[in-house]
Amino acid sequence: MYQKRGFTLIELLVVVLIIGILSAVALPQYTKAVEKSRAVQAVVLVKSIRDAAEIYYMANGTYPSSIDDLDIERPAMVKDFEWDNSGEWKDGRFSLRHTSDPDYYIIASGAERTSSGVGVPIEFLKGKVYCSSSNTKGLQVCKSIGSRNIEGAGGKFWEL
Repeated sequence: MYQKRGFTLIELLVVVLIIGILSAVALPQYTKAVEKSRAVQAVVLVKSIRDAAEIYYMANGTYPSSIDDLDIERPAMVKDFEWDNSGEWKDGRFSLRHTSDPDYYIIASGAERTSSGVGVPIEFLKGKVYCSSSNTKGLQVCKSIGSRNIEGAGGKFWEL
């Protein structure tokens, strides 16, 4: 008696359909995880530079005029982020801006940072690192890596 071995076309189509459904569900979660990990990498870099700036401030009584004045090496770019203001500081404030979203930042502010125009009490911004975004995708990342929303800022600032 003749016996067939192998899979039928229907069985193969079912397997391909199941793989397609699983990948359609997993891809958005993977994209979110990649975005979050890149933002965390930017946060770690910003915190390291902020700490070096505070050491410089304690030694010299003023913040450096640029990141290049610090005893720390910085990469030209973190994946998906670039330095804002070309490395120039104002009262110890500097930031990394997301390359595809100009309103999504990882920001460090020095002790002399003021909060003009954002409605945020100054004590929330002194010496802090925070995430800011005005779009939904950036806000989701800020919420996922942030410890708390800064009150009075309309939900756009998350302390890290």
